[in-house]
Amino acid sequence: MKRSTYRTVVCLFVLVFPAGLFAGDMTPAAMVYSHGGTMLNGSAVPRSSALFSGDLVQTGADSVANINSTGSTVLVLNDSLIQYEGDSLKLEHGGVSISTSKSMSASAATSGSPPPRVYSPNSRSGMWMAESKLPPGKVTLA
Repeated sequence: MKRSTYRTVVCLFVLVFPAGLFAGDMTPAAMVYSHGGTMLNGSAVPRSSALFSGDLVQTGADSVANINSTGSTVLVLNDSLIQYEGDSLKLEHGGVSISTSKSMSASAATSGSPPPRVYSPNSRSGMWMAESKLPPGKVTLA
């Protein structure tokens, strides 16, 4: 009787707690797809690469990059530098276009004492663009 009870408990654990729940790290990750000379943390991206929180993506004068994460797509425009933060981006310079259904936000680097401003997309359309050009800290949303 004890043996069948033990077997029943083990079977319930297998059904209720699949092994996949214990296996993965739940940090947000994405894929970056390069179109031209794109750098990821200072190294060239051949065509695609995994992207994790804190990674830097830099595009050259003749390149763009697409970032696909769950619920969001980001187009990193040419001559841009961004830092991917999972559910947000830090735009150091250049421009991005974000389409999101999960409210991805972006902050633009500013020089001087005011803190960076955080921009969020229109809640209805989920699409927006941010562009940071000289002087540092000037941002245009469209």
